[in-house]
This record gives sequence, C-alpha cells and structure tokens, in this order.
Amino acid sequence: MLQSIVMDYPDLHRFDVYAAGTATQLEQARRHFVAEGLHEARWFAGGMDT
Repeated sequence: MLQSIVMDYPDLHRFDVYAAGTATQLEQARRHFVAEGLHEARWFAGGMDT
C-alpha cells in the first residue's frame, strides 16, 4: 500500500502527510515516505494502539 501511494504521488516533498495507525505502522510509513522524499517536518501522525 505504501508503494502505491508513492506511485500515485511521486513528488512527496510537496505534500504534508497525516497518518493514523499503530506505532509500528506509523514508523514503517514514516521511514518509507521520508526515504521517498517527504520532508520530516511534513509528517504528522497519531497513534491508535488498541
């Protein structure tokens, strides 16, 4: 799923990303998007551990 987002939006440096999920999911997504060009300051996340 993360790769499909990058394929649809290859210029991540222009976007803010808001995400929700478990701590593990969020860390995986953050690392993936930053590696694909997202600026760390444009990553916003909230945990949903249940």
